[in-house]
Amino acid sequence: AGREIGDQMYNMSGQLYYFHSTGLFAGVTGAWYGQLDPAYRITVFNLGYSQGLKKKKFFRYRASFDYLMYHNTEPDFDPTYTSGLNFGTTFKVKPFGARLDASFLLGKEVGTNFSADLFSQITLVKLNKYNKIRFEPELSFYFGSETAEYERNNMLDDVVSEPVDTYYQDVFGLMNIQLDLPILLTFKGLDMEFSWTHHFPHSLDPGLAYPRNSFFNLSIGYIFNL
Repeated sequence: AGREIGDQMYNMSGQLYYFHSTGLFAGVTGAWYGQLDPAYRITVFNLGYSQGLKKKKFFRYRASFDYLMYHNTEPDFDPTYTSGLNFGTTFKVKPFGARLDASFLLGKEVGTNFSADLFSQITLVKLNKYNKIRFEPELSFYFGSETAEYERNNMLDDVVSEPVDTYYQDVFGLMNIQLDLPILLTFKGLDMEFSWTHHFPHSLDPGLAYPRNSFFNLSIGYIFNL
């Protein structure tokens, strides 16, 4: 959601996925955080299905299930969410595209978030059909819920007095706008991406404001046939 927690931190994640020609896929992801203890915090197992329409190649749809395994040494740690359902669609007409995604976190509570992405794929250098360097800018809008604090006022003779107490309420709305500016190198089965990401967070609490923040990202991946 683009919130800045005040630490100069790095994190790393590793992913291993299997994709089948029928559209089924399965994978596992792990994440490490530089200033947390323990550094390895979570493992996510994912199972899903993704497919396009034969007569309308510009449209794809997907659905997946996540199981979350936390690694926390705190004896009182009790996670709110332990799994999730994800649904999404992609519309693509070169060189532009759009994505819509919805996620439902499941556990003791149900959390909901939505995202809408606008993206483009611009070829900078084309070596052949599959090997190229591309610029892939993306603008994302993230919608979710957070607990906001409000002041309750006394009403007397139609005059608003000083607030006497506060109350809390879950509010759903736009939480963040994210700008990604990546350069992607595709060479045979290798993908290498370097990107800069900037967040424009929006607080749903009228008494809070979050600063803009940014980070750099490096990603390396390799796809091979079994």
